[in-house]
Amino acid sequence: MTQGVHTATEVRKNWSDIIDIVQNRPIKVSRNNKNTFSLIPLYMWELLLADYSLELTIEEDEGEGYIASFEGIDLIAAEGTKEDTIEDLKEQLIEYAEEVIEDLHFYARDSERMKKFPHLLKVWLFPDNLDTIIKSK
Repeated sequence: MTQGVHTATEVRKNWSDIIDIVQNRPIKVSRNNKNTFSLIPLYMWELLLADYSLELTIEEDEGEGYIASFEGIDLIAAEGTKEDTIEDLKEQLIEYAEEVIEDLHFYARDSERMKKFPHLLKVWLFPDNLDTIIKSK
């Protein structure tokens, strides 16, 4: 298969070949000559988003437990233990990333929120690797 835009029919008929190609490079696909999108291997996303991390701030709350947040993202967690607080914040982060991806057309209008989009995209693509995305202060 050559580079360029592949039709949805061509992709469907040659799915095994497409899977092999996408292991090494992205391809573009179009359905009915509109709605073009890319199939990009995850390792490329890892390379593109490698420098994006989220800075975690966690503080003890005067004997009440802990409070945690990420710089630049409107999420906060407060639990009795440090570990529970971090886990709660991670769950919120995954849900928030899913929400932003799902409603990107809405969130894209807010330039401040879009500054954190690469970070959220990384969370959405790699939710099982949050420990490598989150950096503690």
